[in-house]
Amino acid sequence: MIREFRIPVPGIKRKTILHAGDFHLNCTDALSTDEERKQAAGSSAEWEDIRKEFALAAGEPYGEEQMRPPEEHFRRVLDEARGGCDALILTGDVFDSVTPANLRFFDSALSDAGFPLMTVCGNHEDRDAIPSGHAISPAAEPVQILRLGGLTAVGIDDSRREITAEQLDALSGLIGSENKILLVMHVPVMTDADRASGSADDYFFLDFDGCPVENLKFIDLIRRNAEKFAAVLTGHTHRHAVGAIAPGVTQYTVSQGIAGNLNRYIIGE
Repeated sequence: MIREFRIPVPGIKRKTILHAGDFHLNCTDALSTDEERKQAAGSSAEWEDIRKEFALAAGEPYGEEQMRPPEEHFRRVLDEARGGCDALILTGDVFDSVTPANLRFFDSALSDAGFPLMTVCGNHEDRDAIPSGHAISPAAEPVQILRLGGLTAVGIDDSRREITAEQLDALSGLIGSENKILLVMHVPVMTDADRASGSADDYFFLDFDGCPVENLKFIDLIRRNAEKFAAVLTGHTHRHAVGAIAPGVTQYTVSQGIAGNLNRYIIGE
């Protein structure tokens, strides 16, 4: 399912941004060991039930189309991106875990991408386990920057549900130097829309009860500089959501890629 949103931003030339995540890929290939095959098969079987439960709980479609293998859903997203976009944003949990076969699959699938890509870590991608030299390697960085001509995508690794002082300082500096920021994270901020939907489980949000004080400072920094943000893109909850972090700052949470979901944003004039 593709959901499309228009985000008018004066002074920004029109851009098409695609957003997906939470594919939980469990790939194997000819180089996989028997143990790796066994682990991938077990994880894939577990997700067969879980992805259906998430979809039904959220009132989202779940039928033959959504039952297709996650690798197929992922390839379809790449095909959509190759059809024309200014960037593809992946908001984490692309892998169910960081394995050699997942790394090989991701590298091969993106070898002829032809479009800018930003991937942030999800809680299933231990950043310490991501080796260098792969297409997903930049996700291990605490802060990423992708400049898109007046619009700057800023990736923040909040996969451990914590924001560091260094990330706060980095975002503060970018607020002062960039025109408009498209903020990209895995774990969302809880909005009034999340509370109203009944999905406000602390596990799924950055501002959980007892969270680090830096998390709250991070959210306050966004709110105090609302005019600098075009939007916030997140994942993790496995359900579609649109809500306001502050007046003028809308957070878009993409539903589970493991069931074939994709958001498209038309940003600018």
